[in-house]
Amino acid sequence: MQTLFGDKKQRFDELVDEISRRHVAEIPFPLSFTELSAAAESYLQFLNLPQEVKDSFTPPNAPARSYSIPGYRLRKRGVDNARDNKEFFHYHPGYESHIASLPAANDPRAQTFLAHARAVNVAATATLRSIVELLDHEFPGVFTEYFPNTTEPQTNTILRFLKYDKAGEGAFLAAAHYDVGGATLALAESAPGLRVGVSPETLYPVIHRSGAALFMPALDLQTMTDERFKPIWHDVVQLSEDTHSDTTSRWAIVFFANAISKKERPGFEASRVPKS
Repeated sequence: MQTLFGDKKQRFDELVDEISRRHVAEIPFPLSFTELSAAAESYLQFLNLPQEVKDSFTPPNAPARSYSIPGYRLRKRGVDNARDNKEFFHYHPGYESHIASLPAANDPRAQTFLAHARAVNVAATATLRSIVELLDHEFPGVFTEYFPNTTEPQTNTILRFLKYDKAGEGAFLAAAHYDVGGATLALAESAPGLRVGVSPETLYPVIHRSGAALFMPALDLQTMTDERFKPIWHDVVQLSEDTHSDTTSRWAIVFFANAISKKERPGFEASRVPKS
């Protein structure tokens, strides 16, 4: 695991070494698995709200970031290029003005979930900052691309809460892909199933540890750094018939980040076709 001690050069070298060996790097994270599980459970309670209420949390004409827009989404396999069935919620501090306008935000289930989302976002943003500071030591200018001299809501980030529908053992809950953007922090999941590699042939399962996030380079990071930060190919598989509940196969919490200058999403094939 990456430490918070040592000089930046030493810590950068440790980061590169771990990625070269494991394709991901463990980074200290301020929240425990117990705290993240409570956040996930509050999200699952939020999902019990009526569908039209959940839909209201997606602002009309929301400005898209380089990978998605804030709010709630329901995805079904085969619709809008979706390859899995899931519900997810995207949180960003710049979304607060829309939240404040919603009567539904006063529902206790929404209030509890949003309070958790804010706390997780603060912790994830601080963790991202620690990583980008290391990258900036080797690649000057990277830090201001992720943390410009403006207020935090200008960060090009999204915190995602995911609920996967039930599926049989061995089913792909998340089809293999690269993440768009620059970097991903996989924060927590209800059960193992995340597999990572640099190609389909190199995929292997990784396990979250409490107090650590998994740092994964995404499609855009290599263009701002070098070949040591290749995008990580990954998927999610249901490893057993043990599921989180009768309606939920698995939950996960993930934080995505990209440079402020990266405004456009890559084409569909860029994230779904493994590089040779």
